[in-house]
Amino acid sequence: MPEQKEREPVVEKSSVEGEKKGGIVEGKNKKRVPEIDSVVEKIERKYSDKNQVVSDASDDVSGSQPVSDQPAVTVPVTRDDVAVGSKMPVSSSFRWLVAWVVRQIKKFKGRVVFKKNGVKE
Repeated sequence: MPEQKEREPVVEKSSVEGEKKGGIVEGKNKKRVPEIDSVVEKIERKYSDKNQVVSDASDDVSGSQPVSDQPAVTVPVTRDDVAVGSKMPVSSSFRWLVAWVVRQIKKFKGRVVFKKNGVKE
């Protein structure tokens, strides 16, 4: 018997052009349909500005405005009242008012304004 030569594997045309997925051949020689291109361009334009990456610097979760735009917070006591009220007994309501004022000072750093001496509200 004569020896048989090895046959080279048969390569389908679709595997040369690209992978075949779901009936669509992807690769270098795929045909472009103008109607589909126009629809794709419309969708890309519609969502292009919505897919902008937001940097961490501008991503503020507190929702607060810049300090310059926010108004000053006026507390109902003077600086002297804070000194006197912090030394009062715990049963005094004025002591708790001063505790609340100190909390506001910590919360609104640099924006707290004390009541003027001798001014009634």
